[in-house]
Amino acid sequence: MKTVFFGYIHEHYNSVEGGVKYFYTPTYKSLLGAMIKHLVDEKLIDAREYDVSFSNAIDFMTDGEGCSVSVDGRSDEESIELLLDDLTSDNLENGGWFTYKAAGGGVIDPDKFVVLTLAYNDSYLDVGYNTKYYSIACREENVDKEFFKWVDDTFDKENLPSDIEEAVKLLNADYDDENGGLVLQFRIEKPITGEKIRGEDSIA
Repeated sequence: MKTVFFGYIHEHYNSVEGGVKYFYTPTYKSLLGAMIKHLVDEKLIDAREYDVSFSNAIDFMTDGEGCSVSVDGRSDEESIELLLDDLTSDNLENGGWFTYKAAGGGVIDPDKFVVLTLAYNDSYLDVGYNTKYYSIACREENVDKEFFKWVDDTFDKENLPSDIEEAVKLLNADYDDENGGLVLQFRIEKPITGEKIRGEDSIA
């Protein structure tokens, strides 16, 4: 197995719309670099404004090359992390914002793991309600357990069907026009390829 580090960016274009971007790289440092490069490539940040520069290829999965990123002339992990942390507090070029996770210990086995994505809001009728995202990489045999643990932690719901699809339907139906809607969506996919296993075709 290749060593694969997993991380993600949850982008929020505004309070309602957004998207999820996943990253898989051979080192933790290259994971941080891939995130910065994504933000620059999507024109969400101006590389010149933050004095960001790149070297090497970004095609991690085919040739194993990492993207070396420097911030204000420094290329250590701490400097790259500090920039990402600062950027989450500022408006992006499109007026949106993002959250990210690039766990230093987040090594996954792409042959045995899947990625679970959840998008939801719990104040559908409120002005300016926020869509929220949740992502986790776990072994395929544990994905149901991880989903129901998240549901219990987030909504304190019990006695749900043991099937994820049925549980999502029931959770969404538990809200009405007076109390608002949950609008919960889920997707289970294979790492790296993004091939859907269950759930929505895409969550954005």
